[in-house]
Amino acid sequence: DIETFNNFPTALLQKIRSEAYIFILSKHTFYKTIYEADRECFNKLCSNAIFEETVDKGHEVFATGEEGKGMYFLYHGKLAYAHLLDDVSFDADEEDWMNSPETSCFI
Repeated sequence: DIETFNNFPTALLQKIRSEAYIFILSKHTFYKTIYEADRECFNKLCSNAIFEETVDKGHEVFATGEEGKGMYFLYHGKLAYAHLLDDVSFDADEEDWMNSPETSCFI
C-alpha cells in the first residue's frame, strides 16, 4: 500500500480497494453478484481478504496434496494447471476463462 493512504479513513480505503479489484473479480459470476447485491460486503472482502502476489514464470503456486491457502485469480499472463493426467491451461486475456468448468478447482 502507498504510505499516503495511511491517513485516509477506513471506509474510503475499502472503496478504493473495491474499485481496484472489481474489474478482476467481476469476471466471476459469484463475485459480480456480491458486488451488485451488497457493495459494503464486497468492499470489506476486498479490504480484508484479497492480496496481490506477483510470480515469475515457472513458479509453483501450489502442489498436489498441499492444503489450500486461498483462492487464486489470474490477472495477467498464463497459468498451467496439471491434475493427475489432465493438463489445463488458462490465459488471463480470454474473456470468460474464470467461468469455465475447468476452473472450478480454484473455487
